[in-house]
Amino acid sequence: MKKTIILAILVMAGGGYYLYTEFANPYGVEPGHPLGKMEKMDQTLQKLGLQELSAKDYAAQLAYLPQEEQELRDKGVVSVVHTYGYADEVERRKTGDVLKIMLDKSGKVRAVAAKFMFNSENMRQTYVSAMMLRMWTTHSGSDMPAFIGYAGGDRIGTFATGEVEGKWYKLGARDRTDEMIVWVK
Repeated sequence: MKKTIILAILVMAGGGYYLYTEFANPYGVEPGHPLGKMEKMDQTLQKLGLQELSAKDYAAQLAYLPQEEQELRDKGVVSVVHTYGYADEVERRKTGDVLKIMLDKSGKVRAVAAKFMFNSENMRQTYVSAMMLRMWTTHSGSDMPAFIGYAGGDRIGTFATGEVEGKWYKLGARDRTDEMIVWVK
């Protein structure tokens, strides 16, 4: 009887760990990896129908370069950038979503940036916007930032907590596209 109970506890613990790593922590966030691990992010993104883009896949998406990414490159913090978009070309053109995972020389994720469609009125989300919203919520402690006015009628929200910072640009004056970047300080 005791062996059965111990076995049942071990099975439940193993199942709980699997569910946590598969659903509650799909990007591999853990101490020393506040944004996640590249391998886990890549697996999760592929399951969602995103793939790493090459120049021939979608040159316009690869050209997306947030100001903060350039600053991280100039400081030598970021050395490798993986750019993802939807594998389905129709979805890629429809949403215009692009996601960038930036690594340092050791292969550690240092920043994640995205350009995506997000409509806060009806909470219309794509996989990319859902990922970024989850990162924002996890690190900032709030669902949506208090946006303030920014250049040309755009708005910006920011946070800086612990070892992570983030900026969320709402480009509502020009189009319905948002841009967000979250990075390790």
